[in-house]
Amino acid sequence: MKFRIFLLLFIFSFAVYLYTAPPGLVAYRDAGEMVTVFQTLGIAHPPGYPLYSVLGKIATLFSLGNIGYRVNLISLIAGSLAVGLFFLTLTYLVDPLTALITTLFLASGYLYWYLSIVQEMYSLNILFVLLIVFVSLRYQLLTRDYKLIYLFSFLFGLGLGNRLDLVLILPGLFYLLWKANRQKFALRSLFIAFRLFLLGFSVYLYLPIRSATGPLLDWNHPANLARLWATISRKTHGGTLDLLSQGYNSGANFLPGILFYFQNLMKEYFYLGLPLGIFGLYSLFRKYRNLAIGTFLAWLISGPVFIYLSNLPPNPHALAILEAHFLLSYIFYLFWIGFGIFSFGKSGKYIILPIVILNFIFHYLQVNKRDNFFVLDYSRNLFSTLEPNSIIVAREDVQLFSLWNRRIVERKRPDVIVIAQGLSASPWYQEQNKRWYRGRKIFLTNTKEAETLNQFFSLNEKKIYFSSDSELPNENLLKFKLNPQGLSLETSSETKKIEFSPYEFYSLRGNYRYFEHYDFFSSDLIEEYAKGYQQLAFNYLKEGNYEEAKKKFFFALTMQPDFPIVYSGLGYLYFVQNRFLEAEKFYSYAANSYINLLQKAEEYRSFPEVKETIKFDLANTYNNLGVVYERLNRENDALATYQKALEYNPRNVDAQFNIAVVYWKRNNWKEVITALEKVLAINPEHQAARNYLILARGKLKK
Repeated sequence: MKFRIFLLLFIFSFAVYLYTAPPGLVAYRDAGEMVTVFQTLGIAHPPGYPLYSVLGKIATLFSLGNIGYRVNLISLIAGSLAVGLFFLTLTYLVDPLTALITTLFLASGYLYWYLSIVQEMYSLNILFVLLIVFVSLRYQLLTRDYKLIYLFSFLFGLGLGNRLDLVLILPGLFYLLWKANRQKFALRSLFIAFRLFLLGFSVYLYLPIRSATGPLLDWNHPANLARLWATISRKTHGGTLDLLSQGYNSGANFLPGILFYFQNLMKEYFYLGLPLGIFGLYSLFRKYRNLAIGTFLAWLISGPVFIYLSNLPPNPHALAILEAHFLLSYIFYLFWIGFGIFSFGKSGKYIILPIVILNFIFHYLQVNKRDNFFVLDYSRNLFSTLEPNSIIVAREDVQLFSLWNRRIVERKRPDVIVIAQGLSASPWYQEQNKRWYRGRKIFLTNTKEAETLNQFFSLNEKKIYFSSDSELPNENLLKFKLNPQGLSLETSSETKKIEFSPYEFYSLRGNYRYFEHYDFFSSDLIEEYAKGYQQLAFNYLKEGNYEEAKKKFFFALTMQPDFPIVYSGLGYLYFVQNRFLEAEKFYSYAANSYINLLQKAEEYRSFPEVKETIKFDLANTYNNLGVVYERLNRENDALATYQKALEYNPRNVDAQFNIAVVYWKRNNWKEVITALEKVLAINPEHQAARNYLILARGKLKK
């Protein structure tokens, strides 16, 4: 009976996940890289993920849909098998009906569902977790057969070849195995178990063996022992989950991280998960004390302790990375939820069953990616306007890896050279590019710094583009011009007049509105299009083509309505046309949008330089709004607005000078002199302030 339910759960969850899966490569952080690794049998980013890489390569060999779709079948199958296995495991503790209800909670959770339909290794990791827990519980509750310990060791070693964070649950499981043995393990048995662990972990030999052959993608080139260890220990990431955590004191982001964790936990299981789990842990402790302690240790280290160590700031990008790692600890919390449901008795189960159905419906609306073409269209659209044999530099993961996937996996636009901005200074990456673009002359250096970027431009004979997500220095430091071209910036020795709109060539399938998507990465791609419209609009503005500029600004706002620079651009557009009421409206929108952005920067614990940049832009916006008020003969409003500008940037020379202008109109020479002296204190070279100060002092004497 239990096995039949296992099969039904597998078939049901596989059908649901398959129906809601994307049609190919999905907008998720490393998905494009992983598919490229599988196709080329290369080396992924640290720690290399050798088991997932081998399985992924096998998946690409099946003739079924596109390669991204084939690879996604690993996640679909692993996620569905884990659903069935969770049911079997839980039946060691509770009755089949309770196990079924709890398993449906697992299958219908947003995070579990989402990570089971993307080209990532998370659902495979959960399958290994449940295999290991299944073996552990069987050993503790049913039989003390040493063969189960051997199986445990092998599965654990092999599972580490998929994801190293499996080690986080080891203390809790060791506690269970230790308590299950009243006698110590025989030395011979421990030696056998250790050898089987090494056998499973030996999958990591894939990295140096394959790297030594010079694969097309060879991240960090782990061909020797030192580089292999650097890869496994993630030294290139500072030993952290992500480079986003660097720059913060240890544990600085724990409080917002753990708050986000529990908020997600509540939403994952329709707001019943938190109280049910706490009650279930208490009930489990009363009946199976050792099991309660073991699962609590596994949950504690893989959940709260991991959040403390990861130390990621609470911004949307970092939280999108962090939430994927919650799934490991959620599995143990689900055991407590199951025991909590079991403790309610028969009536409680029937009350919770319809809530599980609501969980499915609610999360279906958030997770369904059946018609999600964003990442497929992004790479196609960006490549569509690049000149033949050109270079494109990209920075962010989804954007960059989608270009890798289109060029390497789909074999489209092989003439284009794709450069990863964040890797461009790494020796291993420079060597890799010699293989990728064999026989094609290319000069590669750090593409972030102004000096080396100028070299990059001058020494490469090919046309160079930057994707709109690239991190670029102030254009005044560059020896070339950046001409907006939709999703990319074209470089040239001079500013070019816009001859066409690249959006005429773009395929935009789906809903391109930033706030109408639940996942961060789809919204992030939509913002790239909005950014492209904004850049085109400013160029049209410079050319004096106000009608086209206005259209592009409003197109940007339909995609991303919280875009302060666009509101500011519209304010300027109406100002130069002497339409001051419209200018006031949009400069006010811009100021409010910058204030919201500053509040978010505080909430996200952004670095001081980020907040200072926002304050600088907000001060300039208030200064421009003050000028509009002057034109509307609202001098008091103008003065108040200039003062706001100085609150956010006390060194805003223009606002201080404009205060002097208002007081000049009123013949208030003391205030004029005070304001002009402040201007010169900020900028002693301000010639207009110096000249008017002399005149003002003369008028005061008269």
